[in-house]
Amino acid sequence: MADQSKTSATVHPPPTTNVRPPLPSNTSCPYSSIRLPPPAPPTHHKHPHNTATIRQENCTFHCLFFTPFAIGSVIFFLLFFLPIITLMMLDPELPKFRVDSLTVSNFNISPTTPPLLSGHFTVIISARNPNSKLTFSYNHLDAGIYLGSNQLSGTTLPPFALSKKNETSLTANFAAVGAYVDRAESENLVFNLKIQMKVRYKAGFWRRVTWLEAFCPGLSVRTNTAKSGSSSDVWSLIGGARSCEVC
Repeated sequence: MADQSKTSATVHPPPTTNVRPPLPSNTSCPYSSIRLPPPAPPTHHKHPHNTATIRQENCTFHCLFFTPFAIGSVIFFLLFFLPIITLMMLDPELPKFRVDSLTVSNFNISPTTPPLLSGHFTVIISARNPNSKLTFSYNHLDAGIYLGSNQLSGTTLPPFALSKKNETSLTANFAAVGAYVDRAESENLVFNLKIQMKVRYKAGFWRRVTWLEAFCPGLSVRTNTAKSGSSSDVWSLIGGARSCEVC
Protein backbone atom coordinates (compact mmCIF):
# COMPACT_ATOMS: atom_id res chain seq x y z
CA MET A 1 0.00 0.00 0.00
CA ALA A 2 2.89 2.29 0.81
CA ASP A 3 4.35 1.62 -2.61
CA GLN A 4 1.20 2.53 -4.43
CA SER A 5 1.12 5.94 -2.74
CA LYS A 6 4.69 6.66 -3.75
CA THR A 7 4.29 5.67 -7.33
CA SER A 8 1.14 7.78 -8.09
CA ALA A 9 1.81 10.04 -11.06
CA THR A 10 1.42 13.78 -10.84
CA VAL A 11 -0.49 15.37 -13.78
CA HIS A 12 1.24 18.52 -15.21
CA PRO A 13 -0.26 20.98 -17.77
CA PRO A 14 1.14 20.88 -21.26
CA PRO A 15 3.96 23.20 -21.93
CA THR A 16 3.12 26.52 -23.49
CA THR A 17 4.78 27.62 -26.70
CA ASN A 18 5.02 30.99 -28.56
CA VAL A 19 3.60 29.58 -31.82
CA ARG A 20 0.44 31.46 -32.95
CA PRO A 21 -2.40 29.55 -34.46
CA PRO A 22 -2.80 30.03 -38.23
CA LEU A 23 -5.06 32.84 -39.43
CA PRO A 24 -8.35 31.85 -40.92
CA SER A 25 -8.55 31.86 -44.68
CA ASN A 26 -10.47 34.53 -46.66
CA THR A 27 -13.20 32.13 -47.45
CA SER A 28 -13.86 31.71 -43.81
CA CYS A 29 -14.43 35.48 -43.26
CA PRO A 30 -18.18 36.15 -43.15
CA TYR A 31 -17.76 39.81 -44.25
CA SER A 32 -15.59 39.21 -47.31
CA SER A 33 -18.55 39.63 -49.79
CA ILE A 34 -19.55 43.06 -48.46
CA ARG A 35 -18.32 46.00 -50.64
CA LEU A 36 -17.70 49.32 -49.06
CA PRO A 37 -19.10 52.44 -50.80
CA PRO A 38 -16.57 54.63 -52.65
CA PRO A 39 -15.27 57.60 -50.78
CA ALA A 40 -17.33 60.78 -51.17
CA PRO A 41 -15.78 63.49 -53.36
CA PRO A 42 -14.31 66.39 -51.53
CA THR A 43 -16.76 69.19 -50.96
CA HIS A 44 -15.92 72.79 -51.86
CA HIS A 45 -17.39 75.47 -49.80
CA LYS A 46 -19.02 78.30 -51.84
CA HIS A 47 -17.72 81.58 -50.79
CA PRO A 48 -20.02 84.60 -51.19
CA HIS A 49 -17.17 86.61 -52.67
CA ASN A 50 -16.65 84.13 -55.55
CA THR A 51 -20.41 84.01 -56.31
CA ALA A 52 -20.66 87.79 -56.54
CA THR A 53 -17.63 87.88 -58.83
CA ILE A 54 -19.16 85.30 -61.18
CA ARG A 55 -22.46 87.20 -61.30
CA GLN A 56 -20.64 90.43 -62.04
CA GLU A 57 -18.69 88.77 -64.88
CA ASN A 58 -21.92 87.37 -66.36
CA CYS A 59 -23.60 90.75 -66.14
CA THR A 60 -20.62 92.41 -67.82
CA PHE A 61 -20.70 89.86 -70.65
CA HIS A 62 -24.44 90.35 -71.23
CA CYS A 63 -24.14 94.12 -71.10
CA LEU A 64 -21.23 94.19 -73.53
CA PHE A 65 -22.68 91.73 -76.04
CA PHE A 66 -26.45 91.39 -75.88
CA THR A 67 -27.37 95.03 -75.20
CA PRO A 68 -25.61 96.49 -78.29
CA PHE A 69 -26.93 93.58 -80.36
CA ALA A 70 -30.51 94.26 -79.27
CA ILE A 71 -30.17 98.00 -79.90
CA GLY A 72 -28.63 97.36 -83.32
CA SER A 73 -31.45 94.97 -84.23
CA VAL A 74 -34.09 97.55 -83.32
CA ILE A 75 -32.31 100.27 -85.31
CA PHE A 76 -31.94 97.95 -88.32
CA PHE A 77 -35.64 97.09 -88.18
CA LEU A 78 -36.65 100.74 -87.98
CA LEU A 79 -34.38 101.81 -90.83
CA PHE A 80 -34.98 98.92 -93.20
CA PHE A 81 -38.18 97.01 -92.57
CA LEU A 82 -40.43 99.76 -91.23
CA PRO A 83 -40.27 101.93 -94.39
CA ILE A 84 -40.96 98.87 -96.53
CA ILE A 85 -43.96 97.90 -94.42
CA THR A 86 -45.21 101.49 -94.51
CA LEU A 87 -44.88 101.66 -98.30
CA MET A 88 -46.76 98.39 -98.66
CA MET A 89 -49.57 99.71 -96.48
CA LEU A 90 -49.77 103.10 -98.20
CA ASP A 91 -49.24 101.77 -101.76
CA PRO A 92 -48.21 105.22 -103.07
CA GLU A 93 -48.58 106.34 -106.68
CA LEU A 94 -46.43 108.92 -108.40
CA PRO A 95 -48.02 112.32 -109.05
CA LYS A 96 -49.59 112.92 -112.44
CA PHE A 97 -48.69 115.82 -114.76
CA ARG A 98 -50.38 116.91 -117.98
CA VAL A 99 -49.87 119.73 -120.49
CA ASP A 100 -53.27 121.26 -121.21
CA SER A 101 -52.18 124.01 -123.58
CA LEU A 102 -49.14 125.56 -125.21
CA THR A 103 -49.09 128.88 -127.05
CA VAL A 104 -46.14 130.54 -128.76
CA SER A 105 -46.18 134.25 -129.58
CA ASN A 106 -43.59 136.55 -131.16
CA PHE A 107 -42.22 133.45 -132.80
CA ASN A 108 -39.35 133.82 -135.22
CA ILE A 109 -36.61 131.65 -136.73
CA SER A 110 -33.73 133.42 -138.41
CA PRO A 111 -32.41 132.28 -141.81
CA THR A 112 -28.87 132.14 -140.47
CA THR A 113 -26.75 129.05 -140.10
CA PRO A 114 -27.37 127.70 -137.57
CA PRO A 115 -30.88 129.10 -137.19
CA LEU A 116 -31.76 131.23 -134.15
CA LEU A 117 -35.17 130.85 -132.53
CA SER A 118 -36.99 133.49 -130.55
CA GLY A 119 -40.44 133.50 -129.02
CA HIS A 120 -42.57 133.63 -125.92
CA PHE A 121 -43.98 130.31 -124.68
CA THR A 122 -46.92 129.94 -122.30
CA VAL A 123 -47.59 126.44 -120.96
CA ILE A 124 -50.54 125.50 -118.74
CA ILE A 125 -49.80 122.37 -116.70
CA SER A 126 -52.09 120.28 -114.52
CA ALA A 127 -50.73 118.42 -111.50
CA ARG A 128 -52.81 115.75 -109.77
CA ASN A 129 -52.39 113.64 -106.63
CA PRO A 130 -53.92 110.18 -107.28
CA ASN A 131 -53.38 108.92 -103.72
CA SER A 132 -56.05 108.68 -101.04
CA LYS A 133 -53.56 108.36 -98.14
CA LEU A 134 -50.71 110.69 -99.11
CA THR A 135 -50.20 114.42 -99.53
CA PHE A 136 -47.54 115.94 -101.78
CA SER A 137 -45.45 119.07 -101.31
CA TYR A 138 -43.44 120.39 -104.28
CA ASN A 139 -40.35 122.60 -104.03
CA HIS A 140 -37.47 123.68 -106.25
CA LEU A 141 -39.39 123.28 -109.51
CA ASP A 142 -37.12 123.93 -112.50
CA ALA A 143 -38.81 123.82 -115.92
CA GLY A 144 -37.32 123.97 -119.39
CA ILE A 145 -38.74 124.12 -122.93
CA TYR A 146 -36.83 122.17 -125.60
CA LEU A 147 -36.82 121.83 -129.37
CA GLY A 148 -35.40 118.38 -129.90
CA SER A 149 -32.38 118.14 -127.62
CA ASN A 150 -31.72 121.90 -127.52
CA GLN A 151 -33.01 123.85 -124.55
CA LEU A 152 -34.62 127.11 -125.67
CA SER A 153 -35.41 128.63 -122.29
CA GLY A 154 -35.82 127.81 -118.61
CA THR A 155 -37.80 129.11 -115.68
CA THR A 156 -38.78 128.26 -112.11
CA LEU A 157 -42.25 127.49 -110.81
CA PRO A 158 -43.64 128.41 -107.39
CA PRO A 159 -43.85 125.69 -104.72
CA PHE A 160 -47.24 124.16 -104.07
CA ALA A 161 -48.92 121.30 -102.18
CA LEU A 162 -51.54 118.76 -103.17
CA SER A 163 -53.84 117.11 -100.67
CA LYS A 164 -55.37 113.67 -101.17
CA LYS A 165 -57.10 113.18 -104.56
CA ASN A 166 -56.59 116.86 -105.38
CA GLU A 167 -55.57 118.66 -108.59
CA THR A 168 -54.16 122.09 -109.37
CA SER A 169 -53.07 124.11 -112.42
CA LEU A 170 -49.74 125.83 -113.05
CA THR A 171 -48.65 128.35 -115.68
CA ALA A 172 -45.07 128.38 -116.93
CA ASN A 173 -43.77 131.27 -119.07
CA PHE A 174 -40.62 130.95 -121.15
CA ALA A 175 -38.81 133.58 -123.22
CA ALA A 176 -36.40 132.37 -125.88
CA VAL A 177 -34.09 134.95 -127.49
CA GLY A 178 -31.71 133.81 -130.19
CA ALA A 179 -31.55 130.17 -129.14
CA TYR A 180 -29.54 127.92 -131.41
CA VAL A 181 -31.51 125.09 -133.05
CA ASP A 182 -30.89 122.51 -135.77
CA ARG A 183 -32.22 123.27 -139.24
CA ALA A 184 -34.14 120.01 -139.45
CA GLU A 185 -35.74 120.57 -136.04
CA SER A 186 -36.70 124.15 -136.96
CA GLU A 187 -38.77 122.83 -139.87
CA ASN A 188 -40.71 120.42 -137.64
CA LEU A 189 -41.86 122.37 -134.60
CA VAL A 190 -42.32 119.67 -131.95
CA PHE A 191 -41.40 120.93 -128.48
CA ASN A 192 -40.68 119.07 -125.27
CA LEU A 193 -41.24 120.20 -121.69
CA LYS A 194 -39.20 119.01 -118.74
CA ILE A 195 -39.81 119.76 -115.05
CA GLN A 196 -37.46 118.71 -112.26
CA MET A 197 -38.78 119.00 -108.70
CA LYS A 198 -38.26 118.05 -105.08
CA VAL A 199 -41.26 116.16 -103.71
CA ARG A 200 -42.12 115.46 -100.09
CA TYR A 201 -44.52 112.60 -99.33
CA LYS A 202 -46.50 112.80 -96.11
CA ALA A 203 -48.88 110.35 -94.44
CA GLY A 204 -49.33 110.80 -90.69
CA PHE A 205 -45.93 110.40 -89.00
CA TRP A 206 -44.36 108.96 -92.17
CA ARG A 207 -42.23 111.29 -94.34
CA ARG A 208 -40.21 110.79 -97.47
CA VAL A 209 -38.33 113.23 -99.71
CA THR A 210 -37.27 112.47 -103.27
CA TRP A 211 -36.51 114.13 -106.58
CA LEU A 212 -38.80 113.55 -109.56
CA GLU A 213 -38.81 114.58 -113.20
CA ALA A 214 -41.84 115.12 -115.41
CA PHE A 215 -41.10 114.83 -119.13
CA CYS A 216 -43.77 115.95 -121.58
CA PRO A 217 -42.79 115.10 -125.20
CA GLY A 218 -44.46 115.65 -128.58
CA LEU A 219 -45.86 119.16 -128.12
CA SER A 220 -46.64 120.04 -131.72
CA VAL A 221 -47.83 123.58 -132.53
CA ARG A 222 -49.21 125.37 -135.56
CA THR A 223 -50.31 128.88 -136.38
CA ASN A 224 -53.94 129.93 -136.33
CA THR A 225 -53.60 132.17 -139.42
CA ALA A 226 -53.76 130.96 -142.98
CA LYS A 227 -50.40 132.51 -143.83
CA SER A 228 -47.66 132.04 -141.31
CA GLY A 229 -44.34 133.78 -141.00
CA SER A 230 -45.31 136.98 -139.22
CA SER A 231 -44.09 137.66 -135.70
CA SER A 232 -47.65 138.49 -134.73
CA ASP A 233 -48.81 134.93 -135.36
CA VAL A 234 -49.85 132.83 -132.40
CA TRP A 235 -48.95 129.18 -132.47
CA SER A 236 -51.05 126.72 -130.45
CA LEU A 237 -50.85 123.11 -129.33
CA ILE A 238 -52.52 120.65 -131.67
CA GLY A 239 -53.91 117.24 -130.83
CA GLY A 240 -55.26 118.07 -127.38
CA ALA A 241 -53.65 117.64 -123.96
CA ARG A 242 -50.48 115.61 -123.49
CA SER A 243 -49.70 113.36 -120.54
CA CYS A 244 -46.25 113.57 -119.00
CA GLU A 245 -43.93 110.76 -117.96
CA VAL A 246 -42.98 110.99 -114.27
CA CYS A 247 -39.93 109.17 -112.94
